[in-house]
Amino acid sequence: MWSSLAETIAWTEETLGVRAGSYPPAGQSGDFAVVQRVGGDTAYPHDHPRMAIQVWTDSDANGEQVALALARVLPTLKERSSRINGIDGGSTITQLGRDESGRYVWQVVFTMHCNIRFD
Repeated sequence: MWSSLAETIAWTEETLGVRAGSYPPAGQSGDFAVVQRVGGDTAYPHDHPRMAIQVWTDSDANGEQVALALARVLPTLKERSSRINGIDGGSTITQLGRDESGRYVWQVVFTMHCNIRFD
């Protein structure tokens, strides 16, 4: 079964070259990304998930640069699957602060447009 979340996680790993998943990995050292569906609309056979990609880095400056670079290449996510019809041109970048381990977290939020027809 096709999943917009799974496609976005795989694309994020390939694009950033870091581990990505739907939750922060336990005991992870180094940079990583968390991908979550944070909303969106659906009306079969179309789905418009609102996705958030959080990047966890060792510095605020690095987190901001990774988030900006990720937002710039978001249109390439469409190339992963014929089910992805498009990515909205605008994305939101937010500084989320630091976690308890001292890692800096930045987030990129965007909307995808997908065909979820089950044939």
